[in-house]
Amino acid sequence: PPPSVEKLASLSHMMHHIILDGSGHFPMMDEAPKFNRLLIDFLALESGASPQELQLKEEWKRRVR
Repeated sequence: PPPSVEKLASLSHMMHHIILDGSGHFPMMDEAPKFNRLLIDFLALESGASPQELQLKEEWKRRVR
């Protein structure tokens, strides 16, 4: 099971958790599109920015030219 609310509240401001409901131990395989988008968004954060800005979006739309 996911950690308790109390445990999560004690995390550093430089940490953030996002639960992928349809995933088990391997979210990178179970929900690859969501995981990859979160990873890309994390890597694009400005240096020193808190990962708490990251949000799990319902649907990502890519620009197509």
